[in-house]
Amino acid sequence: MTIFASHIQTTGSLSLSGSVKMKQEEITGATETALNFSDATNFKISLGTNITISSSEEVNNVGQSGVIVLVQDGTGGRTVALPSEWKTPRGDSITYDTGANNVNMISYYVLSSTEVAINYMGDFS
Repeated sequence: MTIFASHIQTTGSLSLSGSVKMKQEEITGATETALNFSDATNFKISLGTNITISSSEEVNNVGQSGVIVLVQDGTGGRTVALPSEWKTPRGDSITYDTGANNVNMISYYVLSSTEVAINYMGDFS
């Protein structure tokens, strides 16, 4: 059975057999890189420049979780600035591995319309 819907809401429990694939949005990083949490659950950002991330639609996606993959280009050294609404454990800062072609990951959970909890998961290159 195939179900097509832009939004499914259920109360109680939902059982599935098989797999569930969450949409990944692939983005080419720009100086200002916007993530819309209504567009996807997971994001892959190719870094060819230093970027500042912004996010939107938290209010409509409280409880959503996913990952953000940051892929350095062949030059490396690209920096990433995060929104002030994104909170790390204990307020720790994140230091990314910026070598050429390095792959860094951030997990996130939308806590509220104004706060996103994140955790840096390291370099996966």
